[in-house]
Amino acid sequence: MFEKGEVAPIPMIAAEPIPVNIHEDDVRATGNLPSTYGSIETEAAPLIVVDEETDLSKGTNGIVLFRDPAFAILFILHFVVVIWLAVSFGSFHIDEINLNVTTWKDYVDDDATDQLDDNNWSEIQKFVDDTIHWLDIYPSRIFSFVIIPSCLSAFGCSFVITALAIPSCPFAAVVFSLLGTLTMALIVAFSLSVATQFNIFLVLLSTFFVGLVVYYVWIAWRVIPFAAVNLSIALQGISENCGVYLVAFLFSIIGFIWTVLWIYILVGVMDTLDESYEAANPQQGGMSNAEYAEEKESDPLHGLVFFSLLVSLYWTSKVLLNVVQVSVAGVMATWCFIKTDAKGCCSPGVYSSLFRSVTFSFGSICMGSLLEAIVTGVRILLRSARDQSSRNSCEGCGAIIVCLLECLTKCLEDILEYFNQWTMVYIGIYGHSYLESGRKVMELFKARGFTTFITNGLISHVLRFTNVIVGIATGMIALLIQSQVDGNLSTSDTESYLYGPIESSSSSAALSIGVGFCVGIAVSCVMMQVVKGAVNTLIVCFADDPQKLEQSRPQVTTRMAEAWSDAFPQSGLESNASYSVDV
Repeated sequence: MFEKGEVAPIPMIAAEPIPVNIHEDDVRATGNLPSTYGSIETEAAPLIVVDEETDLSKGTNGIVLFRDPAFAILFILHFVVVIWLAVSFGSFHIDEINLNVTTWKDYVDDDATDQLDDNNWSEIQKFVDDTIHWLDIYPSRIFSFVIIPSCLSAFGCSFVITALAIPSCPFAAVVFSLLGTLTMALIVAFSLSVATQFNIFLVLLSTFFVGLVVYYVWIAWRVIPFAAVNLSIALQGISENCGVYLVAFLFSIIGFIWTVLWIYILVGVMDTLDESYEAANPQQGGMSNAEYAEEKESDPLHGLVFFSLLVSLYWTSKVLLNVVQVSVAGVMATWCFIKTDAKGCCSPGVYSSLFRSVTFSFGSICMGSLLEAIVTGVRILLRSARDQSSRNSCEGCGAIIVCLLECLTKCLEDILEYFNQWTMVYIGIYGHSYLESGRKVMELFKARGFTTFITNGLISHVLRFTNVIVGIATGMIALLIQSQVDGNLSTSDTESYLYGPIESSSSSAALSIGVGFCVGIAVSCVMMQVVKGAVNTLIVCFADDPQKLEQSRPQVTTRMAEAWSDAFPQSGLESNASYSVDV
């Protein structure tokens, strides 16, 4: 940090001034800000008052603090309870499934049984036998010859695009994605109008939404240079520390395993509750199986347990996702400020950021994730209640209230998700607590809400189009692999070596493209989330401490300042202009 009396060159941007770090001793001595900085009431720029040797991740005695430890302890206790449930109640009940259809008749509603004759039951039994035969042979082949190669191909395509293609022409990438969004809006609007035979109401509604997209493109156009430079620099930083991609994939795999475990627990726990309910409330004569099942589902204990398990699933999933985001923020901030520690696949910046995420900042991550999980769980319950009302043909004020509550909860969920996205960046950079990071986010939005939102949106467009491109490329690669494997190993024109009996070769080709596309999208999404977190981190570093960024990476600061000048030419900033502030 600069000493008193030194000159700190920062870009002069009148439209949205960049924050300046001022020593608190200067403020105490004079009682005023430097005259060249302007009035805090008239300048939409945050003031960051720092001590000379302040490390925001440490306490006053210099010891690194565990932030929000109560929520970390709560998550660990929750994890212990989940493992206990898995050991005590978990079950897929696979060993209890009786695949003889003669026993199924006891579980099928009487009305449905009366409509099925012996031929129907024979067809059902044949379908079950064929399905079991298919499951014994083909999933392993699909996994070996389609899914694994698709994963590797998607990773390679995503890395090439993010490390080579986009950095070579970032401006064109942002423009293409923005115009692509407008084109898709026009296509959807026209298709909807044609499908409804140009219904006047839907035509007007489509025109209105297209107008909104056009307006968004118009106001976002001037921010394209700044967004493009941010994207290019962030990709450079992540490419030099590509080990963070491995961290993202590791936690994605953990998330998948956790979801399987959650299903295992859900089946076992709900079956145990069903058995307890049946013992306490036997099925009455004259009540159909469907009515009795609906009565069990309406039991309050069932609803409470299901909601708790739902929150557990979303909480753990959000924690895993946010650990990755905090790690990415730490890696990118290290690249910005301490470049010697952030160069190499598994640089010190990568593993130290991951370590901080799962130790000192873990409580803050758990706190923010829990808030999201509760809101999401409530929304899922409201949607379930709305669906049940629709099935029961319930109308009136109750159904309307449930629908409104679901909409409000969805809005709250989206706002909280976007807010946490930036909160995790501050946690990763500075090691703040969750509430302190939230306060910093509000300062950022107050000072730079417009450009932050627009830049984030433009980057999101580029990443979404990248996902689609990777998905299509992976689908084509999967098709090529399938054609080679079937051509060499299939013994019949009506049976694919990978997929089993098929109607035609086009069916197996469509399956390969579909599987490859889905796998490509999934892998690409993991990598694009890393890139998005890096871009957000770069925006925060440039907004919070441009002087330190200029000390470590002057070329980066110059590029961002020039891009800002292109976006806001009224600021009067020339390509290499700066001004000095006495601090």
